Amino acid sequence: MRSAFIGDPFNVLSRTLTIARTLASKSQVAIRAAQRAIHDGRCDSIKEGLRIELECFGEVCEKGEMKEALSAFKEKRKPIFKNE
Repeated sequence: MRSAFIGDPFNVLSRTLTIARTLASKSQVAIRAAQRAIHDGRCDSIKEGLRIELECFGEVCEKGEMKEALSAFKEKRKPIFKNE
């Protein structure tokens, strides 16, 4: 992610709240999986990191959040995530 804070240090709180709102509107299941993939995927081996990433992706696909996201995209509407 590029740094959006450079140039106006007084804009940090406003920009932080904007980012937080954006993240809050996303699938929390997917956010948690991404966090896990980033954290646990820092391995000595690329193969192991990719295995963890694939495992996290599989978990998201199993939850139904992926289906809702794809349906919303197809129907040109905002997704309604259950965050289960």
